[in-house]
Formats: sequence, C-alpha cells, structure tokens
Amino acid sequence: KAYKMMALKWHPDKHMSADENARREAEEKFKGISEAFGVLSDPEKRSQYDECGKNFEEDHGDDDFIDPFELFQFIFAGRR
Repeated sequence: KAYKMMALKWHPDKHMSADENARREAEEKFKGISEAFGVLSDPEKRSQYDECGKNFEEDHGDDDFIDPFELFQFIFAGRR
C-alpha cells in the first residue's frame, strides 16, 4: 500500500507540467521507489540486501532488472 501511494505521488506523468528539475527529481524518486519495491518484494533480493546492504547487486549482478516504468504499468494497468 505504501508503494502504491508513493509511486502515484512521484510518477513522472504527474509532473509533466513542472519545470525540468522537478520532472528529473520526480523521475529519480520514482526509480528509487520502484527499486526498493523490487528488493522488498523478492525474498532472495531482500535477504541479500539485509546481508550486504544497498550495494548488494554490485556483488551479485543485476541480470533480472525490472524497469520501474514497466513494473508500474504492470501493477496498475487499466486502473484509474
């Protein structure tokens, strides 16, 4: 529930009329939120994060990267 609220708040489409810096900030925050959701929702990644900290993927690779925009579209597709 927290992910959905934060993702909706910082989704870049909600900041299209803002200035360039605000749009860039929104995009970065959205990517960070999506990355956190990806780690927290995957038990294996969460375990690795708990053991190694934020840079755990540097040691283990990022072969199964999920684009945050694709994830958002997948989760909320067709909902308004």
